[in-house]
Amino acid sequence: MRFAYADPPYVGCGHYYPEKAEVDQIALIDRLIGDYPDGWALSCSSPSLQRLLGACPRDVRVMAWVKPFAVFKPNVGVAYAWEPVIVRGGGGAHGSSTPCVIGCASASRSSRDLWGPSRRSSACGCSRC
Repeated sequence: MRFAYADPPYVGCGHYYPEKAEVDQIALIDRLIGDYPDGWALSCSSPSLQRLLGACPRDVRVMAWVKPFAVFKPNVGVAYAWEPVIVRGGGGAHGSSTPCVIGCASASRSSRDLWGPSRRSSACGCSRC
């Protein structure tokens, strides 16, 4: 069984990363579908969720990665305290021997690394029961 977890920069945020490049997330979804038929998960932002779901198969689920912290910015009306994670596969019917998928994860980010550890820990916890 092969399961992929993709954590690209948010749509429109590629310039914050060393590569200074945007990721074609629609092409990424196509690659996940083709290369990982057993299942995959894709972290994204809530503003891009609707557009990305349009490129996904109908059998995906949206999980919530809940951040126990929230950044409040002046003159910004929304404090983003969650992140959608689109998931395909990886869970069985309730009561079967196949593990089910928990619909949410909660993890704090490290103060030293804004991008990596919290998402890795949430990915590790999102498919056990």
